[in-house]
Amino acid sequence: MKTSANLLSVALAIALISGTFLFAKDNSIAYKTKKSLSKSFQDSSEAEKHLQALTKLGCKVSRQQAEGAVVVQYECPKWQSISVSTEKLAHQWETWLKEAGFEIVHGHSENHAHSEKEDHGHGKGHEHGKTPEELQYRLAQKVTLHPEEDNQYQELIAILKGLGCAVDIDSHDGHTDIIVQCNSWMHAEFSSHQSAQDWEKWLKGFGFEVRHAHEHH
Repeated sequence: MKTSANLLSVALAIALISGTFLFAKDNSIAYKTKKSLSKSFQDSSEAEKHLQALTKLGCKVSRQQAEGAVVVQYECPKWQSISVSTEKLAHQWETWLKEAGFEIVHGHSENHAHSEKEDHGHGKGHEHGKTPEELQYRLAQKVTLHPEEDNQYQELIAILKGLGCAVDIDSHDGHTDIIVQCNSWMHAEFSSHQSAQDWEKWLKGFGFEVRHAHEHH
């Protein structure tokens, strides 16, 4: 599809330009795959671009020839995040990641409103037959988290950045703490009512206030 190819070109250009991966507070997206995914390409150059973008994102990637096509297989089982300089770039990545089959978390401030003219991939990225559902959340007081394992530490930072929270790191006495605050109300969309409920539980478990209308069942 021409649209997918254009989005891929945008994503690849973003990925390969030095300085794109910035640590901006409000323009981060957390992402992972729930399972191993694959995409078939007739054009080997497009397959290579896709593979390079996925590699830049930290995915496990391989490619195979199959009946005249190039099949790119990839997985990203643990949460990671990408931070970019503007919300426009974040939405381009959001669209590309959803079309590539990733689960994402991308929070917005309350003064952010989606323009009807903008296409952020909300229609294509959600599971078939399920309506996107929104959570509002905030963490008014700073909370210090004490991850016990390195992999949990990295995933927590990725998720919290994707939620749009302010994240600080405090290393002392041989271990590292995560200091997180989200003192303004934020909101994020999730792919279904069940997904929103799961994230609501996760957020409350870390002390967030959460507003959830429970409109979809």
